[in-house]
Amino acid sequence: LARERHQRVVRDDVSVRARAGFTFDPTLGRCVLFGGAPTTGGTALNDTWTWDGTDWQLLYSIASPPARQ
Repeated sequence: LARERHQRVVRDDVSVRARAGFTFDPTLGRCVLFGGAPTTGGTALNDTWTWDGTDWQLLYSIASPPARQ
């Protein structure tokens, strides 16, 4: 994740989802969550969040990959 291409916004309302990508980024020192689908049904998601063990942060990107599950 290129830091200059993302804006971080501290939030705590990451939606419950299924089939999302989740990994640890050692450069950021945070877990990264991407995409997935709402558990209640609906459109695939293309949002990216980081978790530092306390707070979720939504990353806004200039160029985001397409939504996927």
